[in-house]
Amino acid sequence: LERRLVFSRLRAAIGLRWELPRLLDGLEIPDGAHCLEVGTGLGWGAVGLARRFSGSRIIATEYDETALPDLRAYVGDRVSVQRADARDLPFPGAQFDLVMALYALHHVGGYSRALAEIARVTRPGGLFVFIEILRPAWWPEFHGGHAPEGLLSRKEFVGLLEGAGFEVERRRGSLRVAGVARQVAGLVE
Repeated sequence: LERRLVFSRLRAAIGLRWELPRLLDGLEIPDGAHCLEVGTGLGWGAVGLARRFSGSRIIATEYDETALPDLRAYVGDRVSVQRADARDLPFPGAQFDLVMALYALHHVGGYSRALAEIARVTRPGGLFVFIEILRPAWWPEFHGGHAPEGLLSRKEFVGLLEGAGFEVERRRGSLRVAGVARQVAGLVE
């Protein structure tokens, strides 16, 4: 069921129309910026970046190789597509001006490793833009197939962001968090 939702064009239209514009509101990135989306699913986030920052170079990564044909068909030639694991990104350090992960990190099974990799490939001063599902702090931890490491609380997620070298500039939400963090600590090795 979740897979059908993630790869639904209706879901993509909702994300492009309502979620992404609010998330990207007020962001400035340099002309010709390099952007990366981690765990892109169908690719609506990458398409939204391409529309919003038309002079940028955008790469969308997805771990599930069976999803790559649908992803390529959806994004067309606006976005480069590559198979990649968020915990071991195949890019040199400090390459991207903006890295984005929309509802992806809870699937990874290694929040800390994924955030360290995102920090590693983000240029100092670059942005990490995210939407992530959270659990209320009072809710007990649970682990499952879609969240192998369990869902984090807001405090835990922000702590991991800060530990990876990001400074959270903006966040909102309780059962999901949408926000922007700036890479301030330089490369995380």
